[in-house]
Order: sequence, then C-alpha cells, then structure tokens
Amino acid sequence: IMSFGHALKGEQSLFAWMALLFDLLGPVNAVVLVGFVIYGGVSWRRGAAVSKETLILLAWCLLFFSYLVIFSSLKRPRHLLPILPPLLLMVCQAYLTAWRRLPRSAHWAVPTVGLIALGLNTSEAYAYYQSQVSRATESNELEAGRWIAATYSPDTSALYDPVSYKHLRAQENQ
Repeated sequence: IMSFGHALKGEQSLFAWMALLFDLLGPVNAVVLVGFVIYGGVSWRRGAAVSKETLILLAWCLLFFSYLVIFSSLKRPRHLLPILPPLLLMVCQAYLTAWRRLPRSAHWAVPTVGLIALGLNTSEAYAYYQSQVSRATESNELEAGRWIAATYSPDTSALYDPVSYKHLRAQENQ
C-alpha cells in the first residue's frame, strides 16, 4: 500500500506529514487554514450550520491524510496532492469569510495577508527551482554518470537502486 516497491516499512510519523503539508501550503496559508478550522469548530459548537460541501472536503482530507500517516512508508510531497486542492479551497473560503466578517475599514488586511502569502510562496518556489536547476547541472549522480561513461564502454550495463544499500544494511543488522 503506497510503498512504491520499497520493502522496508518506514516510521509512521504524523509530524513528518504535517511538515510536508505545511511546506506545500506555505506558512501563511497553513496558519490561515488552521485558524479557519478552529473558527469553524467554534462556530459549529455555538450552533452555526456548516455546509455539507465543507464537511465533505474536510472528511476527504482527514481520511486521506490518516491513510498516509498510517500506511505510507515513503513520504513525499507528491502523495499529498490529492488533498491539496480541497485544502486550498478551504483557505480561499477562509479569506472570503474574513473579508465578510471584518468591518469595511479593516478590509485592507485580507488582501495584505494574501499578498504576503503569495510573496512567501513565490520566494520558496523560486528557491526550490534554483536548487533543482543547480542539481541538474552539477550533482553526484551526474558526476558518477560522467565517470561511468568515460570509464566503461557503451555496451556495459549498470544497475542502480537507491534503496538496495539500505536493504543490505538492514539484513546485516538482523
């Protein structure tokens, strides 16, 4: 189940998944989402109606996230992609709710927070892009590939498995 061919079971870590989700959403949107969920819970406890659509999105996100925490041994941000659109819809709903609830004189706060979130996410995305560009030009894997190409003939086969060394160490420790 979502092991992607890896035989060793990784740790179940709620906090590792939460950190990945925090990185995907960005710090401001993550805080806005948590605030929105708390606000919704408090409103619901006071008798306010919660829309069925919001409950369905929240249930989907919680179920899928729970599945990842319990069963997935390989933790990658791409595994969170199925819940990212519903979470971002809830973030948008949080901004809209804030806009509607704030007095007209404080409406400037909502786009300001949104622009800060956009700026932080854009800078993080650019930093990630730069790290990938530099990795594409110079990395240990590329250097090893150049060495193999210079040392061996094109007819030589090479087997590469990034997990095989972990399996060997795990077997040695048993």
